[in-house]
Amino acid sequence: MINQDLYTAAKLLQEGQVVAFPTETIYGLGARFDDPHAIKKIYEIKGRPSNNPLIAHIATLEQLSLLIRDTPTPEQYRLMESFWPGPLTLIFAKHPNVPDEVCGGLDTIAIRMPDHPIARDLIHETGVPLVAPSANPSGCPSPTHHQHVNDYFGEDLYCLNGGFTKVGLESTILIFKDNQPIILRPGAISREEIESILQQRVSLSQPTHTPLSPGMMYRHYAPEAQLHIAQTPAEIQDVLDQYQHQPYPLGLLLSDQTIHALTIPLGVQIKSLGDKSNLEEISRNIFQTFIAFDHTEVEHIWTEEFPQTGLGLAIMDKLRRASQKE
Repeated sequence: MINQDLYTAAKLLQEGQVVAFPTETIYGLGARFDDPHAIKKIYEIKGRPSNNPLIAHIATLEQLSLLIRDTPTPEQYRLMESFWPGPLTLIFAKHPNVPDEVCGGLDTIAIRMPDHPIARDLIHETGVPLVAPSANPSGCPSPTHHQHVNDYFGEDLYCLNGGFTKVGLESTILIFKDNQPIILRPGAISREEIESILQQRVSLSQPTHTPLSPGMMYRHYAPEAQLHIAQTPAEIQDVLDQYQHQPYPLGLLLSDQTIHALTIPLGVQIKSLGDKSNLEEISRNIFQTFIAFDHTEVEHIWTEEFPQTGLGLAIMDKLRRASQKE
């Protein structure tokens, strides 16, 4: 039996409103895929550029026929069988009935099936797929807890409470061009995992100012403070040794191992990303620690590099985008 909160959220969506809801990755800001007016509200609420596409969320494979023009390829089916429900978004040619507002003016659509019971139950109860970017103002850290959404938008925006998200890192986005798989946005499904299913090399897309999918704008996910990435702990130690001569509050966002290897003066605010050998823990903590720093007076944050294999590729993608200056 559906609970009252889910029923209320579905009713609001059916009436053309925007609702926030949890997925296994982050919280999304959702609207019906077939309601251009509600979709425009998403862009307005977020302050999102109109050429930045949204991701469509489905609860069943049958819903694909509402969104895509052509039958999925054998390679796409293999990925869906392996990773759906889950944090993999695939790019398809869009169905003519999909509003242009969903796709940022492109003729393709990004789709995934979330691995979260609240998200899938909400889609079922609403009766159609939902389109949803992250439930945060454009460019800010993505929310991994319902309180983050409330802090961003206030309680006037209806948000289903799912506590902390399980993954805390956004979905991987993949497109096929001339039968070549290309990752447009590194995320929670690693390049190596995809290659093991497809049995072929997967390429990485370069940053672009004309996004082919969500998450490709260059500066993204950024905390209010300027983020700096150090190549070595020694580089961070040099910064700390000079800290007493600096006029600004300083923060550290590091693994436990690096924190323990440093001599840190009083006054420096420290937040741990977790065990450096556990990249799932590191990835789960990135956005929530960014948000935690936004509640401090810190003006500069130093973080570290992580190996760019497995989840490390997505971790470094988020850190690099967050560290870019406007």
